[in-house]
Amino acid sequence: MFPTLSYKLLAQPAKRSAWWILVLASLMSLADLIFSPLNFTLLLRIEFVLFALFKASVLYVILLSCRHKVARCLMIAFLIGFGVLAVVNVVGFTIYQTGISRRLIAILGETSMREISEFMPQLADNLPMMFTDTCMVYTILGSALLAVILRLINTKTFNSLLALTILAGVVVSGVFLAKKQVWGKVHLSVYARVITHVRGYAKEVKALDELLAQSKAFPNADKVASEQLTDNVVLVIGESALRRHHSLYGYPLSTTPRLDALADSLVVFSDVIGSSIGTNDNISRILTFRRDFDTDEWYRYPSMIEMMKHAGYRTYWLSNQEKGGFWSNCSAGIALTADVVNYVGALSSEDNLISRFDEDLLEPVSKALTDTARHRLVMCHLLGSHVQYKYRYPASMAEFTPDSVMKKAPKPHLTHEMAQTISEYDNSIRYTDYVIGRIIEMVQRCDKPSVLIYLSDHGEMVYDEGEFCGRNRDCAEVPMIIYANSAFRQRCADKMREIEEARDRRITSANLVYALMNITGTKYPLYDAKLDFLSPEFESRQRFVDETPWEKDSVKLEGKRKK
Repeated sequence: MFPTLSYKLLAQPAKRSAWWILVLASLMSLADLIFSPLNFTLLLRIEFVLFALFKASVLYVILLSCRHKVARCLMIAFLIGFGVLAVVNVVGFTIYQTGISRRLIAILGETSMREISEFMPQLADNLPMMFTDTCMVYTILGSALLAVILRLINTKTFNSLLALTILAGVVVSGVFLAKKQVWGKVHLSVYARVITHVRGYAKEVKALDELLAQSKAFPNADKVASEQLTDNVVLVIGESALRRHHSLYGYPLSTTPRLDALADSLVVFSDVIGSSIGTNDNISRILTFRRDFDTDEWYRYPSMIEMMKHAGYRTYWLSNQEKGGFWSNCSAGIALTADVVNYVGALSSEDNLISRFDEDLLEPVSKALTDTARHRLVMCHLLGSHVQYKYRYPASMAEFTPDSVMKKAPKPHLTHEMAQTISEYDNSIRYTDYVIGRIIEMVQRCDKPSVLIYLSDHGEMVYDEGEFCGRNRDCAEVPMIIYANSAFRQRCADKMREIEEARDRRITSANLVYALMNITGTKYPLYDAKLDFLSPEFESRQRFVDETPWEKDSVKLEGKRKK
């Protein structure tokens, strides 16, 4: 069918001169698919090229089959629109690492014409950067070679190549679409992306407006007082990092070499759990006064960010997670109250193809710690070990392999495939260790009292017990550390002693707000010393995960009663 159709369309000499349309369509199709590669394999790149050629061939045949003038004009208009969007896509990804995506739609939706006019000269200055990109150079050379080949070959060979490209494309695209790709099939079409992202952005703006409308003004703001004992507090919130996979906690693979080297300078907490096995409920409790057993919605509770602003701290929300979408959480509604809000990566789960590595947060953290504010609360939300694990770290930082897992962390039930997944998870933990280590170095260099707190929202079970990979209630067990620089240790020796004495207490991340108040010397009517795990008045109690009692606490309490 395809060879016959292409032959009929292209056999005439007049049509043969339109070879350049295929070259342009190929370029546009390739530009449509280009995006930040992360750890994509060579095979996957080849699939993208073949898929682009397939799209170009189909567009070429459709264009030449449009005999009616109106149909032909509509098809040309479609191709022009496709070309414009493809150019925007490739320029955006090559220069700014953000092509046709939810982030771009959000930027356009929140940008004025004045800002656009001021941006255009900068864009013009940056355009030459495109031609220093290796991928761009190969694309240009490949397109030039394609143009020469198509110009030199005869019509019959041209028809045969076109038919083979379409047939091969059908097979390749069928296999490609059948795969479980983490970025979604919508990213195969620039038009589909635009429609999806515009609709999604509109829905998210509406949902966020509804959340903010439900939020209440911060109560008793005049009753917030602070000694501002700590000039800088850096709160790093990890993602999906299970405590037992950290060598800092005895894991056999060296997943936390930087933290291990700093162990004498850290307070490593041995028994911390998240209040949920999901990000949403954990973040809502970490950033508000919502306790682990509270069942009301997060917006009914005062915000920790708002309190710290009233306490005299400039607040920053720096995130490599998305602002909304499938993975969305309420953090966007709470974080928007921060003085500085910066989402360095994807704004939506639909954008996770442009997910960036967590080290992209290092520059914003550095700027926050060196700005003109006197007191700062810098909150840093990592993408950490979110599935897919292999996309959470650069290929150059892949330390572990299935063999190293089987050798140093063997389990009877492990297969090579399971060990591969574990190695990817452990590599993501090790990369998080690298990022935290870099931030600790910044805190260490601060000449004013500064503290870093790191904890994960929840963990992830990766074949730790049988053939299960995912989340269960054991995933509530998370790592938590506190690092204090020398200036803090000198000014707040008593506080440092309280922190060190709390390392083995039974802690829930939902009570972090009280500890933060303790460290900074902040007072507010909702403070409860019994819930402050750094206070001498702290009371160990039954903890809750997803509003139900944490089973392992019951075992511990029963053990104490027997004694």
